[in-house]
Amino acid sequence: MDLEENRNLQRSYLYINERKFLAGQQYKDDLNTEAKNRARRNIVDERLPNLSHRIQALVDDIALLEAGGFLDSEYHPDGWEQLLNVEPRLHLKRDSDFVDPHTWMPHTQLDDEVRLGYTIGQTLRSLTFLSNTHTDYDELGWGFILGLFGEPRSNFGEEYSRIFGTSRTLLRKLC
Repeated sequence: MDLEENRNLQRSYLYINERKFLAGQQYKDDLNTEAKNRARRNIVDERLPNLSHRIQALVDDIALLEAGGFLDSEYHPDGWEQLLNVEPRLHLKRDSDFVDPHTWMPHTQLDDEVRLGYTIGQTLRSLTFLSNTHTDYDELGWGFILGLFGEPRSNFGEEYSRIFGTSRTLLRKLC
């Protein structure tokens, strides 16, 4: 893991005028022409090129917090509950309060874990448009499953059982 002394992540965050510029006409009207032009320039020149650095920093920070023993109930007792409250923000992507009925699996409860998983999936899907080539969503999904359910080689049987059991549960929900 590369531990940069100064990541300069400030260059990757969207500032308030950039958020207004992107969030819709009612917010964009608050900006004058110069502010709109500056927001567009900053997005193109600073925010987009640094997006992967921002994500890498989050991945690194989580890995370091886990390695240091801080992702446990002693230090972060309500951490998972906080994650379950992450908002999908799909209303910014499409005209939907959460999901359109035809995209949802029947017999699935709209619980917090489903919403968080959906949010992460939609976020990754948005980022795949950065690719100049076709994105293999099957491989991306398989990698997500392995990351979520994967075990060390010595526990291959347990890993297989968990993945197989999950896939059977998903198939039952679809039918």
